[in-house]
Amino acid sequence: MDEKVFCSLLHHLSVLRNIAAHHSRLWNSNLTISFQMPKKKPENLHRNFNDIRTPRRIYNSLVMLVHLVQIIEPGSSWPRQLAAHIDSLDPSLQSEMEIPDDWKTRPLWRALC
Repeated sequence: MDEKVFCSLLHHLSVLRNIAAHHSRLWNSNLTISFQMPKKKPENLHRNFNDIRTPRRIYNSLVMLVHLVQIIEPGSSWPRQLAAHIDSLDPSLQSEMEIPDDWKTRPLWRALC
């Protein structure tokens, strides 16, 4: 992952952490600090993102978190648990989180569902 993307992601994740740590709503928050989306590296990761013009909800952050966890701790069950949780949500909640309708068919999630 290129340095600019990684640094913007770390800033974004620190904001998400603060939202969660202070018990604020995260699932439908409009995130004011977004991260620079990776385009070429890591290869094919871009195919998992929600491609709306200015995503401000949690979905793309979850994609990056799953990707990072799979690299850092390949045996972790967290990505599979997250996929199961997302799948259990009401479609209206998924929409509020900007989760695309075809999320389960995207490469990152397909291996987890």
